[in-house]
Amino acid sequence: MQNESAPGARGPVFCGVDTHADSHWLCVLDWRGRKVLSRQFPADAAGYEALAGAIAAAGEPACVAMEGTSSYGAGLTRHLASLGMPVREALSPARTQRRRPGQGKCDEADAERAARAAISGSRLGTVSANLKLTTFANASRRMR
Repeated sequence: MQNESAPGARGPVFCGVDTHADSHWLCVLDWRGRKVLSRQFPADAAGYEALAGAIAAAGEPACVAMEGTSSYGAGLTRHLASLGMPVREALSPARTQRRRPGQGKCDEADAERAARAAISGSRLGTVSANLKLTTFANASRRMR
């Protein structure tokens, strides 16, 4: 399932990524907080390239807030960082903001929450220093 909004924000954009083993969901907001793009990408080398291209096409990334930079998002984190994109860890929401029983998980909403954290600068951590930046070729070799 893909949900794309009007392209061409141009200017600074704020991105959120909800990462999983098989796919990553990207949400891109413009500097006013308007959704520019919301789309799912495969969690593989081709998906990393397409996700990075989608960010670049939307505008200059001011912040890419990702859930799971040292787990499911580690490969994508390395790739985006190698391209010079400012990647930050999207921290878990405060206990009062977490889903309540009966509310389902929504990857698209989680990606948007991370993008809104990027634009506000709140609930962001630094990417682990233990996450060694390697070339994209090395990262994709490990995925096979």
